Amino acid sequence: SSGINAECPLRPGKLDMQRSVTPTKVVHIRNAPEDISALDLCILAMKFGTVVNTLLMRQKGQAFIEFTDEHQAIAFVNYHNYVPAIVRNKHVFIQLSTHTHLKTNTDSQSATQAALTALASC
Repeated sequence: SSGINAECPLRPGKLDMQRSVTPTKVVHIRNAPEDISALDLCILAMKFGTVVNTLLMRQKGQAFIEFTDEHQAIAFVNYHNYVPAIVRNKHVFIQLSTHTHLKTNTDSQSATQAALTALASC
């Protein structure tokens, strides 16, 4: 065993309702603020690995981050099991996704690339 915890609760505080998730490189974010951006997601994720893509579902208060590999995604989720993730002054909930990769349109891919470019120039 690699010591990586790939289990995540369905809802915070309901540890009796855990499910085992086959690790993927995609992370699901709930309770996201309506004004969340690809840049917010890239900043949140950058110390855990390389972000490949993001998907924002603002009306549903959800977002997704795709890393280059599942180990980065697992490290990100495990860290935020102990340290609350705050985006634009709102606590967001992070868990592994059941999606193996993100299918996004050109606008979403462009926004992610623009965010990554902006971060690289800092």
